[in-house]
Amino acid sequence: MNSWCFFFKEALERVTIARVSDHKQLIEILGLIDDYFVEYCIRLVIIDGVFEMCDERLFGENVRRSSIMGVILNKINILTEAGCTVVTTCSQKDHESELTKNWIQQIQRSILVENDSKVRGVRVLKVKDPSQNCGRFKISSRGLRAEYS
Repeated sequence: MNSWCFFFKEALERVTIARVSDHKQLIEILGLIDDYFVEYCIRLVIIDGVFEMCDERLFGENVRRSSIMGVILNKINILTEAGCTVVTTCSQKDHESELTKNWIQQIQRSILVENDSKVRGVRVLKVKDPSQNCGRFKISSRGLRAEYS
């Protein structure tokens, strides 16, 4: 298996890094994060390119992409209900698909995916007042950066 996960327990460096190449590994890692959520004080999980993780060659018989995304959504919901903020991103092509629209409708109480002309952005909405913008993550050619308002 190609996935790996590191947990740093230092006070200022609570970081979880998981590199996965398909949906099976993503589901496994989300379960692992759930198992160690409290012990390692994990508060933010970023899944970049969530729709690109579905490898149809690994689907079983009568398994569809939407059912795999449903399993991933359930794992994400477990984490968000426990107080973790989960951020997902997708490409412009995937953002326009029907599956992505359904995904956003189901998960919009936790996150909102935004698009602008040059940068994919994700605004975190895990707050009591959804109109309050508590942070924004931008993904650009230089990598991920956070902006707070």
